Amino acid sequence: MSGSKLVWLPLLGALACVACGGNVNLGGKPGPSSEPDGNDDEPTGPDAPVGKSVAVFPDPIRVNLMAVAGDYLYVGNDEGLSRCLKRNCIPTLELVPNVAGSLNSLQVYEDRLAVTHSSTDELWFADYSLPLGARENVVIRDLPPLGSATPLWHGGFLYWHLNLDSKIYRCALPSCATGPELVGSYLNDTDMSADGEMLFWFAYRAIYRSPNRGGGPVVALLPDATLSEAPPEALVEPLDTPLDMPTALTTSAGMLYVALARAQPNPPTCGESCPHSIMRWPVEGGAGEELFTSNGAIDRMYAFGGELIWHDIPSTFRESTLWSCLADNCVSTRRKLGQVSATQTQVVADDTSVYWLEAVSDGVAFDGSMRFANGAIHRAPRLSPE
Repeated sequence: MSGSKLVWLPLLGALACVACGGNVNLGGKPGPSSEPDGNDDEPTGPDAPVGKSVAVFPDPIRVNLMAVAGDYLYVGNDEGLSRCLKRNCIPTLELVPNVAGSLNSLQVYEDRLAVTHSSTDELWFADYSLPLGARENVVIRDLPPLGSATPLWHGGFLYWHLNLDSKIYRCALPSCATGPELVGSYLNDTDMSADGEMLFWFAYRAIYRSPNRGGGPVVALLPDATLSEAPPEALVEPLDTPLDMPTALTTSAGMLYVALARAQPNPPTCGESCPHSIMRWPVEGGAGEELFTSNGAIDRMYAFGGELIWHDIPSTFRESTLWSCLADNCVSTRRKLGQVSATQTQVVADDTSVYWLEAVSDGVAFDGSMRFANGAIHRAPRLSPE
């Protein structure tokens, strides 16, 4: 366990009474109130975040994983998994005992909860029936250490990145019967994303796309006006050549969204105010569109239907502002959601709401700056097309 801030999730039920005045229900049923947890002291005004509190975990509980399915939110950390009702979280917090041990990733895939497990000598992928994880299906065991990309379940396959060789692999679900297949090379530290038949990732200045759900030829693309195929020489430009550099990507509803650090000399002359933008293209290729520009770095994007969500990267790299907009009209619909940890962001959505792990003050770091950790769950209504 890393320090005192990640606490064994079996303690969640017992410690929840700190936040709910001793009114704890571990049976998975609503408590006396069916209204969402909230905070009357949350800031208001035109520049205030729109997010509202769903749950505030008592010290020293910190979580780094979250998923949403049906009526429940699922939260986890290095020691296990718990769940609660979305509309009344803390009083209904309970363990999910069949999904135990250290968890490295969490995703709802179809009607199952997809999990990466790890221990001191083993790493494996499994998925569990919802809502209580009663039936476990192990996809593959005995894997070497993973790379930084979050594993992805999509379209009948599981994708992951290995640290040893910087490669992406996939396995056919449910049991990896024919063994792992090589997809391509992976050289950055952000997530893969998939939409329909297309799998995307990026490295250096190029975006990589593999059709047939990662089974087709990998093509390097430039983040230009038409997402054109990159000639070999474009991938080996001298380091002092000004380049548009991807910093994050995501996909949704047939569109590819990419955050770009706009071309600057190396080293850049713009300090901490270098121009960045968010672009989108059809996943098959075609005319691109610039959605939003910023004078600060954009990192980790999410898309749910037509709503785009991202967070910036502050100079301290400790906490970031979470934003969202309607992709079709981003400038006029942009809103501030809340604050997130710059290193452990989790954003999920259901049909009506967006949920995220809100960063809370967590003491002072060795350099005198404020530390932040995931100590709460916040939410906001999904944006609707105008």
